[in-house]
Amino acid sequence: MVDRGRLGGANDVGASFDADIPLSGDLSLRLGGNANYVSRYFHQVDQDPADVQPGYVKADARVGIGDSDGRWELALLGRNLTVTIAHSRTRD
Repeated sequence: MVDRGRLGGANDVGASFDADIPLSGDLSLRLGGNANYVSRYFHQVDQDPADVQPGYVKADARVGIGDSDGRWELALLGRNLTVTIAHSRTRD
C-alpha cells in the first residue's frame, strides 16, 4: 500500500494561553504562549519523497510585567522556541 500523503493544506492544530496575574499594588504578571502542529505534506504534485515537509511543532511564549491598567508593559518574547525550519516550497 502506498501512502500518497497530501499536497499543501496540511492538517494543523493549535493551542494558546494567556494569563494576567495580579501582583502587589498596580503591577500584573502577564504570561502567554501558543503552539501549532502541522502534519507532514508534499510540496509538489509528483509526490517525490525529496519534496516532503515532515510534520513539525512551532511554539512561542511571552512573559511580561506591567501596570494593571495596561498603560505600560515590559515583556520578553520568544518565537519559534522549538527552532523549527519549515520550507514553504521546493523545486525539482
